[in-house]
Amino acid sequence: MISKSDADPYHIREYSRYRTHGITCNHGEVIDLSGSGMRFRVGEKPYYKKGDTQHFVLGGGAQKLNLTGRVVWIKRKSLLGRTFEVGVEFMNLKPKHRKAIEEFAVHGFVGGSESKAEAPTSRAVSVEVPDLYAILGVARDASDDQIHTSFRSLAKELHPDTNKDEGAAEQFTVVTKAYRVLQDPDARERYDRMLRDAA
Repeated sequence: MISKSDADPYHIREYSRYRTHGITCNHGEVIDLSGSGMRFRVGEKPYYKKGDTQHFVLGGGAQKLNLTGRVVWIKRKSLLGRTFEVGVEFMNLKPKHRKAIEEFAVHGFVGGSESKAEAPTSRAVSVEVPDLYAILGVARDASDDQIHTSFRSLAKELHPDTNKDEGAAEQFTVVTKAYRVLQDPDARERYDRMLRDAA
């Protein structure tokens, strides 16, 4: 059911990578998991970019594991195809989290006292989809002009050159990423579909 993938001849991995079968993802299909990250396949170009952070929830039993991951690469699977693979590196993991990820990949549950025989038949990784409209303070049917006006106002208020408050720089980054997606018609359309699917 689960097998360790062939070792990458160009990179020595610190953690075993487990090919997954039957682990679903609300963004696509999980290909493999390890104590340091994951790879999943999506049916269209994602709205997020390399370097973005995403929040993931691993679950299949009574327990859930909340993780933060950084997108380290996005690759189109074929020249004309619409399928993409996404590589994610989990961030700020403790040894117990790495153990739980491996347990989930191999047995289908996180924590708890389930045995292999009792492992849930449905295992899933969900990717939290942030509400970019709420971040910019606009309605989901906002016009391009409304999105642009709101972003300019927030950017002026939060820009690190003018706002020295703790956390302002981080908020500025979040607002900028939200605007980057919503100002691009194609990215906004892809994001809207993911937002609807996550509801």
